[in-house]
Amino acid sequence: MSRFTVYNNIVTPDKLEKCNQDNIQLGEDWLEYLQSIDRSPQTISGYRNDLKIFWVWNLTYNKNKPFIELTKREIAKFQNFALNTWGWGSARIRRVKSCLSSLSNYIQDILDDDPEFEDYKPVVR
Repeated sequence: MSRFTVYNNIVTPDKLEKCNQDNIQLGEDWLEYLQSIDRSPQTISGYRNDLKIFWVWNLTYNKNKPFIELTKREIAKFQNFALNTWGWGSARIRRVKSCLSSLSNYIQDILDDDPEFEDYKPVVR
């Protein structure tokens, strides 16, 4: 059986503009950090796309919730939505969850001295 790729038009400039700007800024700060520790431009580009997809899903189906307030249940809902609505394969889902997990680790390990993030506990595994 041959493989096929599912293409979804998820992110549009209009939708992205409506996304939680604090989430977008947090993601951009993390991507800049990744640049500073010499991650490959392709990895950073892939993470940027993954974040945009997640931000739009969060806007549309999760009340545009701040990233630091997400629950394990909401991450599971995203995973289920990607699998059953967008038709993503398990590898694609794992890749996006890995991106979100790395962002969570960045908040916990690097931003922990910021009062806004001092009690943050990662929920993405």
